[in-house]
Amino acid sequence: NLSAGGNLNLAIEQALPGDTILLAPGTYTPQATPFISGAPFSNAFWITKNVTIRGTSGAATTILDSNGGFEYAVQFRSIGYLNGPSNPSGAILDGVTVTSLRGGVIALDNSVPGGLQNIQIRNVVVNADGNNVNAESGVLLQKTTDSIVDNVVVNKGALGGIYLLDASRNIVMNSVVNRVRIQHAITSFGGAYNQILNNTITQSPLEGIAIKNSSFARVEGNTISGYFSDGIALSDNSRNSAVIHNTMVADAYRYSPLIANNINRANGVGL
Repeated sequence: NLSAGGNLNLAIEQALPGDTILLAPGTYTPQATPFISGAPFSNAFWITKNVTIRGTSGAATTILDSNGGFEYAVQFRSIGYLNGPSNPSGAILDGVTVTSLRGGVIALDNSVPGGLQNIQIRNVVVNADGNNVNAESGVLLQKTTDSIVDNVVVNKGALGGIYLLDASRNIVMNSVVNRVRIQHAITSFGGAYNQILNNTITQSPLEGIAIKNSSFARVEGNTISGYFSDGIALSDNSRNSAVIHNTMVADAYRYSPLIANNINRANGVGL
């Protein structure tokens, strides 16, 4: 059990794999530990092992605030170069709000053979955009497999909302992307067998959902509006994919010749 303002990084270091860390309502900021010290490392929350981190009263009252720190506020990584080998595969983040000027949550670990697996990000709100040049995504799963993003709300994402990069067999479901500033709301780039199910997208400067060089995708039951080019786009050798029962608002396209350097095409389509 961790009280508001407590050192979450230290709690993770002291936990055993399989433990649950319960966060009381309040705001938490990244803090140094015996293994995590000095900028930029002490300016992020590091989920370095298979633990569950859960807000006891939900995302509305449990805030993980990076306080303008590292590129992503919450990082699923072993950071073996700091505190020895560890593997966050199987870790769960549940019931918190992540606030950052750059990126929200990332799962990426090149030191784990085959990448991370079975990561769960559930019931999380992400506000990750400081309206500056430092652009990252709300949620990024990179080289990560068999993981779930469920009931995540991205209110602010600079580079993208929810991004699957060279990741396979993941599910993004029941989530909402309310604003993306630069790229797509939900993207599967590379990898295969990803599922994007029952999500709602309200604003994206490019595609609402982009499947790029990613085969055997399933895109089903999504509702998309406010996209600047296409609602759903499959491109770059994306084969054997299923696009089923999605709803795209017919007048969602927002091209304007009055916007400087607006290169989005004027004839964007639903699919």
